[in-house]
Amino acid sequence: MLFDDDFAKQVHEFITAHLGKDFMIHCDAGVSRSMAIGVFLRDVCGYELQVVSNNPSDHNAFANMFANSLVVRKLKESIWREQLRQE
Repeated sequence: MLFDDDFAKQVHEFITAHLGKDFMIHCDAGVSRSMAIGVFLRDVCGYELQVVSNNPSDHNAFANMFANSLVVRKLKESIWREQLRQE
């Protein structure tokens, strides 16, 4: 599945509607896209990231290493677009 601008907007709207609640994020492989959404929640929304894996001694380093940079960028762009619309 392509993580395009429309999908990023849907994810951003879902996150915004549920801020303050816990999230469990996963995908088929459970690596790059799901990690990217977790990194977004951590960096932009202030969530604590907990990675479930065989050996992540450092959750943040593990997530940063595997997070899909395109997905993180698309999610951040979604926020910027929303802020521009509100101005």
